[in-house]
Amino acid sequence: MSAIGLLAPPVSRVPKRRRLVSLALLALALAAIGLIAWRLGAWTPPRFIEYRMLGGGDIPAALALGPAGEVWFTIENADALGVLRGGSMQRVPKGGETLEPLGLGVSNDGSVWFTDPVAEGIGHLTVDGTLESFPLPTRLTQFGRLTVATDGSVWAADSWSNSLVRLQAGTLTPYVASSAGAAPFGVAADPAGGIWATLQSANKLVHIESNGRVTELEPPTRSSGPSDIAIDRSGGVWFVELRGQDRPILRRRLHRVSAAAATGGYHGPGHRAGWQRVVYGAAGAKTGPPA
Repeated sequence: MSAIGLLAPPVSRVPKRRRLVSLALLALALAAIGLIAWRLGAWTPPRFIEYRMLGGGDIPAALALGPAGEVWFTIENADALGVLRGGSMQRVPKGGETLEPLGLGVSNDGSVWFTDPVAEGIGHLTVDGTLESFPLPTRLTQFGRLTVATDGSVWAADSWSNSLVRLQAGTLTPYVASSAGAAPFGVAADPAGGIWATLQSANKLVHIESNGRVTELEPPTRSSGPSDIAIDRSGGVWFVELRGQDRPILRRRLHRVSAAAATGGYHGPGHRAGWQRVVYGAAGAKTGPPA
């Protein structure tokens, strides 16, 4: 060995394996930091927040939103209504137990309207806690949904009388379906003071204007059993089909009829203009012409 080799300092060599381990640990640290930033950032996906019912056997049935953001709901086989206000759950006594409380609506003044099958009428909880009841003259009912129209009138679907019942200024007015055994169920208020409703067994939608004018439409799917219904801001009508031709019972579909088509009058079974089909399945939502 030369003298130069003896005087040179030893060369430090980091094993290749150790370098790979260090790089892997660095990558894991960066990934952890990125995950934390993603979870805390503005792009965090929405999370579900659950609120437990106050009673161990309470079963919520229908839901409606109040003007101040409160969430009202009916409770199966209970003597109270429920409300979620400011993150706090409350039970509000309503004077008797109920069965299948499917109809619920909240007025602009914050008072609550609900179907009361046991009392065979429509109940009203005022903002000061006063309870009122408006029994139907038939004394027998089979209620579906309920809504409060923009003019303040209250509408409820009643299969027993085969009608949509309007309550205004204490007076009950039934609008009987054109088909026998039509089974009215869903009801929703439109922006003009009228309502849209579904006739499940008759496979129809019905529009009743604030002046009482009645218009019926038939969905493009035969025997679809339209049930719940809603109105969007543009006036378009959305409703659920319980049964489809391709996969009966197991497949549920949403349909939309545009505001323009909805005001065009009665259409027979073959009419499809203005209808839009939205199918929700494992792959997500798909939009297209009616089936």
